[in-house]
Amino acid sequence: MLHSFLLITHYSLLITYSANPNYAYTWHGRGSALCELGKHQEAIASFDKALKIQPDFTYAWNYRGWALENLKRYNEALKSYEKAIQFDSNNRSAIDNRKRLLKKPRR
Repeated sequence: MLHSFLLITHYSLLITYSANPNYAYTWHGRGSALCELGKHQEAIASFDKALKIQPDFTYAWNYRGWALENLKRYNEALKSYEKAIQFDSNNRSAIDNRKRLLKKPRR
């Protein structure tokens, strides 16, 4: 948990003081660390920033789906996984996440 907190601090500082705060990988890294801390709503905002900068960023789409799934926003999660697959049809993680989500019972 401390590691994730330190990563969030690191990525936040990079975004704030970087010569290029519009670097999609930095926003993705921040979102991933926020997910690890269970801060899924904040993570989604970071993934959305990354995707605004780089719309075909498959890892951001996949992690965004994971964050949405953790918030039980299954339809949105499915769309994010499908978007990741659309941009990279060999993305095993997104394919597996989509398959797992489709098998998940929903209420």
